[in-house]
Amino acid sequence: MIQSPYKSDYFVNRLKQENGLTGMALTITLEPESEARFRDEAARLGITLVQLTAQRLLEADLLWRIRTAALEPETRELHRLLRRRKARALTEDEQTALQALLDERE
Repeated sequence: MIQSPYKSDYFVNRLKQENGLTGMALTITLEPESEARFRDEAARLGITLVQLTAQRLLEADLLWRIRTAALEPETRELHRLLRRRKARALTEDEQTALQALLDERE
């Protein structure tokens, strides 16, 4: 049996600890085809349907946090500065600005 690269219970427990969550019941209605795909994947990974669903919700939440963590203009500026650094064309002011952006994201 293939093991999941994720430890769903670990991620759920970590998310609960980090956010002071105690748990939540959730009902999701899926089309039969989607439900079958979820069940098949959970079985293939050797985890329960609840674990797979929790894992997917956490992954979606993490992706949402990544997308909303920094403003788009700030992200574009960061990428522009990184490209200039790679091309060895950064000015001293740009290097300072780049370092400030990188420090903010840590």
